[in-house]
Amino acid sequence: MRKIYAIPIAIGSVFLLLLIVGAVSYYARPQVVIRTVTVTATVTTTAAPTERQWRTVYAFDGVEDKTTEPFAINAPRFRIKYHVIVSGPRAQYALFSFFVYKEGEPGYIEMVTAQRGGMDVTYVYSGPGRYYLKVLAANLVAWFIEVQVEV
Repeated sequence: MRKIYAIPIAIGSVFLLLLIVGAVSYYARPQVVIRTVTVTATVTTTAAPTERQWRTVYAFDGVEDKTTEPFAINAPRFRIKYHVIVSGPRAQYALFSFFVYKEGEPGYIEMVTAQRGGMDVTYVYSGPGRYYLKVLAANLVAWFIEVQVEV
C-alpha cells in the first residue's frame, strides 16, 4: 500500500517545489519604475556669418585659345570664376588652362588647369592693378570666365 501513495506524494512535492520556485522568481525579479523627468534647456543660437557677395566686373568666353584685353582691379583681391563645357568623343582629350598676368610684371601670378568640364573658382591676392588672362583651350564646347570683386 505504501507504493500507491508514493506517486501522488512525489507529484505533489514536485508541484509544490515548482510553485515555490515560481513565487520566488516572480517576487525576486527587478521592479520596473517609471519616472517622468522634465528637462528645461536654453538654446542659444548665433547667426551664421553672412556669405560674401561677389560682383562680376569682366566676362570672357570662347572655344579656343585667347588673350584677354587688360582689365583694372581696384581691390586687394579678386576671384576668377570659370565654367568649362566638354562633350562628345573628344571630351576625354579636353584641356583648359588660364594664366593671370599683372601688366608690367614678368611671368604669370596665377595658373589654373582643368582637364574636365565643370565650374570652379580661384582667388588672386595681388592687389590693385591692371591684369589680363591667357587662355589655352582644346577639344571644348565652350569656356566662360568671370572676373569678380567683393561687394
